[in-house]
Formats: sequence, C-alpha cells, structure tokens
Amino acid sequence: MQCRYKEKIVYAGDMIFGYVYPVYRKAGARRGKFRETTEVQAKLNEIKSRDNLAWVIHANFGKGDMVLHPTYSEECLPESSEQFEKDVKNYMRRIKRIYARCGVECKYVYVMEYSESGRPHLHMVISGGVGREVLEEAWGLGRCNSDRLQFNEVGVVDLARYISKDRRCGKHRYVCSRNLKKPVEKTDVHQWSRKQIKEVEDSANPHKRFADTYNGYWLAEFPHVEKNGVNGGMYMSFVMYKPDSENIVTYRKRGGRS
Repeated sequence: MQCRYKEKIVYAGDMIFGYVYPVYRKAGARRGKFRETTEVQAKLNEIKSRDNLAWVIHANFGKGDMVLHPTYSEECLPESSEQFEKDVKNYMRRIKRIYARCGVECKYVYVMEYSESGRPHLHMVISGGVGREVLEEAWGLGRCNSDRLQFNEVGVVDLARYISKDRRCGKHRYVCSRNLKKPVEKTDVHQWSRKQIKEVEDSANPHKRFADTYNGYWLAEFPHVEKNGVNGGMYMSFVMYKPDSENIVTYRKRGGRS
C-alpha cells in the first residue's frame, strides 16, 4: 500500500495540539484518496477520546478561572447514580444563581467520577469572577476543595486527562455549558514524511525545527513518536504554546531556550 502522512492541528486558546499519522492508498492505484485504515482510525479515536477535554478547557478557560473538586461526606453519600446526577444538577442550579446575582457569565465543564473504592465525586473547571468560598459552600454535601486554574508549559493537559479517566457515569466523559467555544481543527497545514518524523525522534533538540514550522509557538515538551505494530506507520503528537500567553507567563524564559 502507498503511504503518506496527514497532519491535524487543534487550535485551543494559546495552545496548539498537533497529530501526524499515516494514511494509505492501495498499491498501483493512480486515483483515489489516501485514507485512514481501521487501525489508524482506532488510534485517532483513542487520541480524541483522551485529549478532547483538554482542547475544550484550553479554548475557553485561562488565568483567573477555577477548579472545583466536590466530594461527599459519609452521611450524604447518594444511594444511586441517579441520585448522584440529581445532586450535581441541583448544585449547578445554585451555582448559576450565584453567578447571575454577581452579574458574571458562568462557563463550566465538569466530570462525574467514581474513585477506585466506588465513591462518587465531581471535578469542575469554571469561570472566575465569583468567590471560591461561595462556590465551596454551595455544594453542601461534604467537602469542596477549590483552586486557581494553573497552567504549565503543556497547559492543563495533565489535569484534563486525570479528571476524564473514569467512564462509569455513562458514555459522555464531560458535561459543559452551552456558551463554550469549540476548538478549531485544521488538517494538512504542513507536510510531514516518515523520514522527517524519524529525524524528530532521533533529534536531541527539535525545538528550532518546530518553532520555524509553527511560527509564533514554542514546543512545550519533546514530541511523542511511536510506531504502530499493526501497520508499521509512524505517529507523532506534540503540544506547543504562545510564549507571550498570560496563562504561561512564568515559563517564558524557559521556553526561550528553544
């Protein structure tokens, strides 16, 4: 089969998430599109499932916004998943009233999760402008820890992956408000080859190459490259950020080494 490489770039706030993957066409065919095989599509679905929440958070939240982690006290534990969902919906109604009274737009995304021991809890990223103590007290069913949304060179990717790891509450990993912006996805912005991907994998310092290719962005960490054991195709993923982002201001000097 003939193989080429396709690139997908997701623009989310001050970050870009890049994915390069193989597409194929039957050997000898002069016409027809290069398409993803079943194995490639499965890999892309896995990536989207893993990173979709990170894209949403970066596209809509930043410095001044908050993270909430409501948990239940022993006496308030829900007897069923339906009661858990009802408690969360009631909490969101109280939160929306608080924001409305303060005249602040309420943007949020949350994940309902169960711990390994089966204990339900909630993770939420929400817009700032309202006192953290007020939001904590509004939960009323146990503890509610809160903190500022803090970014590093890979943004809040680790947080997004952590809070979206449990699917026991249903097929949707997260729930979000309707006023959120969608991340912008573009395909084949730049051309890559297998040789170039291998050069990145072997390079001790690929930062300049990426800075030249993706003007205005700096590489956050070493690109992840792997080979598919089924079709032999190479996959590459990377995260980049704008060095003048107010969310990542403390990392400007470190990024400058690229």
